[in-house]
Amino acid sequence: MSKPKILLVHALKAEMTEIHSDAFRFDTLICGVGKVNSSLNLFQHMEAYEPDLVINIGTSGSVKHQIGSIHWCTEFVDRDMEIVKEFGAPYRLSFLDELNAISWLKSPQKTSICNTGDQFLTEVDTHADVFDMEAFALALACKKYGVPMLSVKYVTDIIGQNSIAAWEVKLEEARLALTEYVQALFD
Repeated sequence: MSKPKILLVHALKAEMTEIHSDAFRFDTLICGVGKVNSSLNLFQHMEAYEPDLVINIGTSGSVKHQIGSIHWCTEFVDRDMEIVKEFGAPYRLSFLDELNAISWLKSPQKTSICNTGDQFLTEVDTHADVFDMEAFALALACKKYGVPMLSVKYVTDIIGQNSIAAWEVKLEEARLALTEYVQALFD
């Protein structure tokens, strides 16, 4: 049996993790910030790499979880499209069933919802566990390509409490914690 191929996707090089395992093959993609960059770069890379699983690893803000918490996201909401959902645009996706079917993937007891939009939030008026700028677009590309995806997010800031400065201060700490967390999935 061939080793499962895992594609690790980060928006920024500063978020990049290095994961190693003899039982899996890993490739890394820096997809860029925002929904358009991330989805186009991921889709192009998936055609060449043909992964068995995509893991989006990165930072997020939150309004109800503490800084330093790590979230295993299996459900994704596009906050930009949610406001025009009556036009039929997809705005909510889930990979929970697909991820539960992967026997070699260690999954946590609790999953989170990631809310995505093209702006760095400094205030929020919608509900989710974490907020980012890429995950929904990556999830949409994965759904269209037929590849399961999960997103592992580290909360760097509480939205509305000097979010940008807090994100910058916590970025290296987030990268180290995410590396340790994701590596544990494959040990």
